[in-house]
Amino acid sequence: MPVSHGLYAELSNMATQSNDTDWGSSGREVNQVLSTVAGSLSIFGTIMIFITFALWKDMRTTSRKILVFISIGDLFTAMVNVSGVSMSSTTGILDMTFCKIQSFVNIAAILSSFFWTVYLSIFLYLSLCGLRREREKKVMFVFHVTAWGIPLIVALSAASVGNAFGQTSISDGWCWISRNLSSNLLLFWMFFAGKGWEILSYLAITIFYIKAKIVLKRKMCSSSSTPFLTTASLVAARKADRKFTMVPIIFILLRMWGTIRFISYVVCLPECKKTGPNLNPHIEFLLRILHGVGDSSQGFANFIIFCLFTDKIHYKIKLWCSRVCPFVKTHIADDKYNNYESYSALDDSINHPASK
Repeated sequence: MPVSHGLYAELSNMATQSNDTDWGSSGREVNQVLSTVAGSLSIFGTIMIFITFALWKDMRTTSRKILVFISIGDLFTAMVNVSGVSMSSTTGILDMTFCKIQSFVNIAAILSSFFWTVYLSIFLYLSLCGLRREREKKVMFVFHVTAWGIPLIVALSAASVGNAFGQTSISDGWCWISRNLSSNLLLFWMFFAGKGWEILSYLAITIFYIKAKIVLKRKMCSSSSTPFLTTASLVAARKADRKFTMVPIIFILLRMWGTIRFISYVVCLPECKKTGPNLNPHIEFLLRILHGVGDSSQGFANFIIFCLFTDKIHYKIKLWCSRVCPFVKTHIADDKYNNYESYSALDDSINHPASK
């Protein structure tokens, strides 16, 4: 108890000392440590997703390919956030050239991650509805054109406006849209280059995962859907159902803190354009910490959900350990795993291998 009270008192003291333009050296240090740890875990998580996809051919399903595309955006986002927080925490300012490059990469990467995350929810829903392979190719083509093309267009559009990139009052230290723009332009670019797409992502991901859960429950309850009559498939279906609940909740929980700060900022414009959201110092301090940690953690969260919580990967890790260390025995029988494989569409969130 004394330790927790001491920690709370220390955080409260740092929050009281902080303000929007200079929130104190102690606040910067706490923010740098937490955001760097979160970003580093996210980088580790995305690299592990790449490794599992590259090592095991039977993991190269369409949903796993989409997860890799999400992870590319999350990797660059985490790298940008960590570099921005580290440099701004050292001096409080960033080199303008570095700031512009960081802003461009940040916008393109995070929007791409949003698009692919939404598309994963759409693809899972369509798969449960019986998406055919020939139509899957067309769907994936549209996904690629929009998920890579639109973020690039948005980033290039912002770059074409000479003074659009710069330090902002509502990031956690990294560069984004310059607070030196007029209030109307600032609001437009913040919506167009990030927050508008983010809010749409909240809605789309929630809607399609709910629709997927409804379809899945109907299949589980339908006596005519023969694959769902076995014990193995029911277990896989329940696991998939839990994932369909976890993904939108975790996505929103990680990113909502930046959205709250953005809404608070919009409400107080134009008075707070250069000072940041007009909030209680304690609340703003905590929101800023959560913002930095949440925005940098998406890659690690995806690693936990789609790798650590996937039975196929558990099995493969145990199998690899048994081959490297003969005295380590895997407790999963091959025939049991092969029987499970036909139902892995549900637990691994996919119904057939990716088209080549």
